[in-house]
Amino acid sequence: MDITTLVDSLKNDDTSTFERKCKDFFYNRYEFSSFDQKNRDFVIELLKKHRSDMINFGGIPGYRLDNEMYDLHSRRDSYDLSEIDYENIKKIMQYFRA
Repeated sequence: MDITTLVDSLKNDDTSTFERKCKDFFYNRYEFSSFDQKNRDFVIELLKKHRSDMINFGGIPGYRLDNEMYDLHSRRDSYDLSEIDYENIKKIMQYFRA
C-alpha cells in the first residue's frame, strides 16, 4: 500500500476502513517505524479531522495544513513527539495538501 491509496481511502471509504488502511500503512512502512501506537493514533485522528476538506477540496488547503503543522510544532512537547516524529507527520500530511 502506498500513500496515494491512503489519500483515496480518506476521500472515499468509511472511517473504520480508513483507520484499518492507516494502521496497515504504518505497519508496513519502515520509515515510520519510529511511530508508536500513540503517534499512529494521533496521525489518524489528525487526518480524520480534515476529512471534510479532502472530500470538498480534494485535499487539505495549504493554509490550514500550515497552521496545523505550526501548532503541532509549537506544542510537540505536550503531544510527546520527537523531532523525527514531527518530521514524519509533516511528510505524511504533505501528501494530503490540496
